[in-house]
Amino acid sequence: MKEYLFSREQRKFIKERRYKISINDIVDVLNKYFKTSFSRKQVVCYLRSRMYKMYKKSVSKKPQTAPLYSEKIRNGNIYIKILDNKKAGKFCWKLKHHLIWEQASGQTVPEGYKLIFLDGNKYNIQLYNLELITGKENLDLNKRKLKSKYPEATKTGIAIVRHRLAIYKKLSANLGKRESRNYRDRMTADVKRQSKKLKEKYGIGTNE
Repeated sequence: MKEYLFSREQRKFIKERRYKISINDIVDVLNKYFKTSFSRKQVVCYLRSRMYKMYKKSVSKKPQTAPLYSEKIRNGNIYIKILDNKKAGKFCWKLKHHLIWEQASGQTVPEGYKLIFLDGNKYNIQLYNLELITGKENLDLNKRKLKSKYPEATKTGIAIVRHRLAIYKKLSANLGKRESRNYRDRMTADVKRQSKKLKEKYGIGTNE
């Protein structure tokens, strides 16, 4: 008579649950129910020998959809659901501060522009705390560390950056790219020297 690792009751127990729960759960329940100490490998080998599928059958569940105008946080930004259309996919959600600014201004955020928070707080979504700037201005603000937790200070930083970029644009038009680049290098060197003097004398300085 052929000997089996599992008894008839145990084989029936495994067979009834092979599609309902995972392999690990089968092993756990089997050992608790029969007070045994079978390993996962033993159960898997038995299922393979009987040519049973070792995965749980997928149960079709309707995905839970968020209601319209609900909010979610992703990458530190607040998104709001504006469409209830499954086919639209990611276009169902929109950045909340973009939506508020667009409703107030009557236009969408242009391509190549950034809508920043003047106090740096992404959860302070108020119209007075939003400012539309270009990608170059945003890059320059971050490079020179002119953003602040104080909105007025950030506005001043934006004004400084816009003034510098306007000067560089005129220099490029009048002197050419190479000469304007040399002029900017000299200007940057002067700013660094002044910054070093301020730091040595007063303990303060500016970035570039």
